[in-house]
Amino acid sequence: MEPSTQSSETPILDRLQPLPKLTPPGTGSAVTLSIWILVSIGIVAAWIFWHQGLQDSLRQMIAEDRTSIRGGNGPASLIILLALSALAAFAAVAIHEMGHVLGGFCAGFRFNSIRVGPLEFHRPFRFSIYRGAGKWSGGWVNTYPTKSDHLAGRALVLVISGPVVSILSAFIVLVSPFPKGLIGQIFILASILGGLGDLLPYRTRVSISDGSRIWMLLRQKEMGERWVALMKLAADLGEGAMPETLPAEYIAKAIAVRDNSADTVTAYSIAYSAAFQQHKDAEASQALETCLTYSSFAAPATREALMSDAAVFQARRKKRADISEQWLAEMPPTTQFPGLRARTEAAIFEARGEKAIALKKLDEFEKAILTLPNPVSREISLRFLQRWKAELT
Repeated sequence: MEPSTQSSETPILDRLQPLPKLTPPGTGSAVTLSIWILVSIGIVAAWIFWHQGLQDSLRQMIAEDRTSIRGGNGPASLIILLALSALAAFAAVAIHEMGHVLGGFCAGFRFNSIRVGPLEFHRPFRFSIYRGAGKWSGGWVNTYPTKSDHLAGRALVLVISGPVVSILSAFIVLVSPFPKGLIGQIFILASILGGLGDLLPYRTRVSISDGSRIWMLLRQKEMGERWVALMKLAADLGEGAMPETLPAEYIAKAIAVRDNSADTVTAYSIAYSAAFQQHKDAEASQALETCLTYSSFAAPATREALMSDAAVFQARRKKRADISEQWLAEMPPTTQFPGLRARTEAAIFEARGEKAIALKKLDEFEKAILTLPNPVSREISLRFLQRWKAELT
């Protein structure tokens, strides 16, 4: 769509300007990660070279595999090595994330959920499978502050505790008098490499390193406080709060700064939801326009959700089904968050006065929501959906 010469306070939302294209990840992070991979390979090689017991274990496994292959069987020892490596790496990630939990507890943060690989645990006793990008690598901890003072300083304790516990756990295993074995050696390496590597400042489409967060908290206080405020707002939503009841002081901290990051999009999307539910349409449209303006730094799934939000706002608040249809046409045939097209179509039918069809589309959206593996995302989406249905009926 070509940009129009018409003026508007929300040109992207009104389809007068195109949605910004996705910004490719910066080369700085790629260079940092590439160098660290080479350094990691060097550390592993040096560890094996200087550790006679590890060399003997590897030689024995190679010899056993050769014998097994000659006998017509597969490389059983290699499979065992890979399984042990995965187990040790999983344990190293789990301890790293528990370090964040411990540091957060000491700094006045409340635990909400934890992910290690594809496994998620949500307070109080709920498990789920994470199916998003990066599900087989790393993990994260979801905590939130119990008070709003000194957010940046307390968040620094939360962030740095993960790498510190990783390196400390490796040192404890290393100096312990108990036999290490192959899995112990792999755990030591995984903990050291993971702890040091996460202190490097880099970001990908699906994650931001602890090093980047530490740098932000030390040098960019407002951005650090925004990040912590987003933790609190997300936790409140997860516990059943509706957007309009979210604490205003945390929303203010979340939108106090704009930069080229996904955090800007997240902050303003929450501000948009709060204003939308309060029927503050001018405020909501400005917040949504900000989300769309910075959407090039968001994940593809988030961009698709913003397209749907834009279409829903145009249909439900401005009664512009024609502009909503333009947003629908830009959305992919299959969205990463299930059911977004049905949600958008429901808004269009509502704007046309066809409420019965709109309700059927919302039923389609509800069925899609029920397939979400994450219980928190599922429950939040269902709450919003039930409110919409109630307004229609």
